[in-house]
Amino acid sequence: MKKLLILLILIVFASFLGTSLFAESFILKNEQVAKGEIIQETDAFIIVKKADNSRGYIRKDQVEYRIPDMTVTEFLEKAQDYSKKNDYKTAYYFYLAAEFAESKKTEVIIGLATCLIKRKEYDKALSKVKYGLLWENNDQLQLLSGELYSLKGEFDKADEIFIKIKKNSPNLTKTVDALIKENQERRLYEKARTSTPSIKDFKDKVGNCQDAVDNAKKLLKWSQESDKETFIAVNLSVFVVGKKESDIEKTEDLRKAVSVVDLKIIVEKERFSGLKAVIDEKERKILAYGWYFFIRSTYYRANKINIDICYEYTNRKKEKRLVTFAIVKWGTNGVNLNIEYTR
Repeated sequence: MKKLLILLILIVFASFLGTSLFAESFILKNEQVAKGEIIQETDAFIIVKKADNSRGYIRKDQVEYRIPDMTVTEFLEKAQDYSKKNDYKTAYYFYLAAEFAESKKTEVIIGLATCLIKRKEYDKALSKVKYGLLWENNDQLQLLSGELYSLKGEFDKADEIFIKIKKNSPNLTKTVDALIKENQERRLYEKARTSTPSIKDFKDKVGNCQDAVDNAKKLLKWSQESDKETFIAVNLSVFVVGKKESDIEKTEDLRKAVSVVDLKIIVEKERFSGLKAVIDEKERKILAYGWYFFIRSTYYRANKINIDICYEYTNRKKEKRLVTFAIVKWGTNGVNLNIEYTR
């Protein structure tokens, strides 16, 4: 009987030792992670027992998020669940908790980098990916590093990485080609964005500012083809007084004859307006410049230019029609071109 009692005590004691002391993970506001078994909790502090059995004190006002203790696999499952719901903020917390337990795991690094990309923290995301590549030089991390260099505007570096992956991993050719195309589109847009002159400069050099015209055309093409989720279509219509446009054979004659130009840009309203932070105010202004430059330089005798940004609306009869959402127009001082929202 005595031996049986001793055996039971040993089993209970062994079970206690096998239980993790880390009852909770604390994501702090500085994005550091603390873990420990809660010994005491007050209004201001949480006292925990750490892995070395020492005590730690966590200020409650520094805690951003609390997570019950889990395995790395469970952390990742939770993070992926939140990512599917587009809740990348919470997903990031679970990836941080997983990183604290297993920082070299590729799945953890990719998850952290993806969340940071959503936050547009490209340098920080690239730092995570470079760390992962120190331990495992795999294609997933290499692809992500190329995409991050592209997002950072280091287009040559991105192409170098993509070409190398394409050479070493032929099975990824389709994926790499898509990323190379995205990189090229970003390159063209960035060139247009950084080299487009001011409206005043353009007015002073109409017909003699080929760089502005070329970049405007690229912007027009980019807005139509590069981001189909935001820009559904770009429709340009021209009108000639007293004639049909189709009757004018020579391009130069048509350019001289056009008196009215209508540009309708059909957009996904929320994405374009910034409510989902897809296109910010600065980018919208650049696009407005580009569209105007394109029309003004191509049809330089037009006395009326209409640029309407529309969205599709389905009425009660299920008939789709376009609703003007914003109008591109001159500012009150005659210098700045602005997007004026009408709805």
